[in-house]
Amino acid sequence: EFGHSLLSIQLIKQLAAETPEFFCNAALRILLYPDDSPGQRYMATLLLNQDGMLRMLAEPWRLTRGEAILLFSQLMASDRSLDVRLARCLPNRQGSVAPGFDVPLVERALDILDETSGGRRIVPILGHLVQHIESRISSKAVLVVGKRVQDVAWTERQLRQGEDRRLGANAVEAIWGLESPKSRTLLWDHTRDEHNRVAGNSMVGLHLLGGGKDRADAIHDGEPSQGCFSRDIMLGDGQDRQQPIPPPASDHGQRRRLEGTQRGAESDAEDPEGRSQETGQRACSSGATDAGTATVD
Repeated sequence: EFGHSLLSIQLIKQLAAETPEFFCNAALRILLYPDDSPGQRYMATLLLNQDGMLRMLAEPWRLTRGEAILLFSQLMASDRSLDVRLARCLPNRQGSVAPGFDVPLVERALDILDETSGGRRIVPILGHLVQHIESRISSKAVLVVGKRVQDVAWTERQLRQGEDRRLGANAVEAIWGLESPKSRTLLWDHTRDEHNRVAGNSMVGLHLLGGGKDRADAIHDGEPSQGCFSRDIMLGDGQDRQQPIPPPASDHGQRRRLEGTQRGAESDAEDPEGRSQETGQRACSSGATDAGTATVD
């Protein structure tokens, strides 16, 4: 009815003009459930002409990351230059930024652009952000720009910039899927990086290129930085929880000791006082058995 009623069109147009904030918020929620009706297409057209629309799309407290990306993709169907418009809201080379775009909004905007903007046309607009003073912005910009540049020399320059592990990890992730001898060499070299995020992303990159054996060798080469994976690399949860890599299948003694330690930890969690001595006795017994087995062999 909305799409075919002249009165409804006039009313919604008046609402957009008189209460733009209310209209934008309501329109964004309605467009989360697209039906490709004439009414929704008209609402999207009105929304694209609202000054505060891009800011509201990038507000993390208003929309989830997935919702923001979905809505932006839908709106880009009506305005193919929307990614350029959003990129120009971010800090420029003189430091100026669109009103309301603080650090969390800039981060979310870069997330949206990374998922929706194809090609390299936003690179000239955002390229300087890889050197932004705020590390949360620079590390995110490295990922966005690097995925579109996909150049090993560029990635090496970013890795030499400093000690920011997020920036380094994103620089490595940016060349995932780039098949070349130089990219393989860079990924292999950084599987021994002192930062687990960088090392983890390097291993994932090798795996994506078919370097699974190299990755396994790096895990078990005995270096401290390779004794564990950074769980946030695999799950993207932004935390530094680490999970131990189990010993090789051929090392039966180590495997039995590891399993005994894990069982003991679980028992201590259930009854930390009553079972602690029993757990210690089992561990000693298991160690003696292993030693005896080794002697017999």
